[in-house]
Amino acid sequence: MLALAYLAVLVSSGVARILKLDLVERIIISTSRAFLQLSLLGYILVPLFTINSPVLVVSYVVFMMFISSLEASGNCVRSYKGMLRDCFTAISLAAGGSVLFAIFVVLRQGLDAQYTIPLMGMALGNSLTGCSVVLQTVMLEFTDRKDDIERFLALGATRWEAADPIFKRAVTLGTTPGLNQASVAGIVAIPGMMTGQILGGTSPEQASRYQIIILCLTATANFMAVTVMSKLVISRIIDHGHRLRPDLLHPKRGGFSDLLSSIVRSWLIHPISIGLTRSPSLWRGEEQQRLLEDEGTATP
Repeated sequence: MLALAYLAVLVSSGVARILKLDLVERIIISTSRAFLQLSLLGYILVPLFTINSPVLVVSYVVFMMFISSLEASGNCVRSYKGMLRDCFTAISLAAGGSVLFAIFVVLRQGLDAQYTIPLMGMALGNSLTGCSVVLQTVMLEFTDRKDDIERFLALGATRWEAADPIFKRAVTLGTTPGLNQASVAGIVAIPGMMTGQILGGTSPEQASRYQIIILCLTATANFMAVTVMSKLVISRIIDHGHRLRPDLLHPKRGGFSDLLSSIVRSWLIHPISIGLTRSPSLWRGEEQQRLLEDEGTATP
C-alpha cells in the first residue's frame, strides 16, 4: 500500500524532469525523508506512550524543538551568527507556550505523552514554516531596501521605526499560509489530522472538535513564532546603536539538515532516482559516445 502511494511521488518527479525543473531531487529527498521519519516515529512513540514519563516527554519535546530549529535555520541562503539560537528561541516560546495552554487549560491532561507530543508536532510544523518564511523575507528586504533603511536611520529613526515596513511584511507573509488553511478548513479541505481520525474510526463530530483545537493552537503558535522571529532578526541586522550591519550576513554554511539530506541522497535516493536526475547534457554526451563507437566499428 505504501509502495503504491509512493508511485504518485515518482510520477510528480517524472513530470518535473520532463519540464526540466530543478525539483526532482528535492521532491524525492523530501518525501523519502518523510517516509523514513514517519516510519521510525511509530516505533519511537510506542515506548514513550507506554512509559508516559514526564521526563521522557519533556526530553523528546526539546529534541523536537532543536531539530525544528535546525531545519528552519538551514533553509536560508544567507545566515548570521546566532541564527540557530534565534530560531530555537522563537519556536520554543511559540510552540511551547501554545501547547502548554492547550494541555493544561483546554484539554486538562497535563504532560501526557498521548496529547503533548502530537500537539507539539503540529505546533512545531507551523512554527518552523513561519520562521523559514520570515528569515527569507527579512534578509531579502534588507538587501533590497538597504538605502531606504540607512536614510531613515540617518534622519534619526530608531531601528524599529526604520524596519517597521519589513517587520509588517514578514509577519504578513509568515502567517498567510496558516490563515488560508484555516479559512477553508471544513469547506474546501478536510485537515490531515481530522482525516486521519476519521479513517481510524473516530466519529466525524469528535474529530471536528479536536481539529478546531488544533487549528487554534497552530494559528497561535505560527503567529507568535513569526512575530518573535521577525523581532530577533531585525535586532541582529540593526544593532543597539541603530546601525545597519549587512556585514553580519554571510553565505549559509553546511549544517545538520544538509548533512542529513546528503546521507539520505547517497544511501537511499541515488540508486532509485539515477534515471530521473541525470541531466540532458549527460544523455547527449552518452549518445555522442555511442555514435563515435559505432562510427569506429563501421570504419574498415
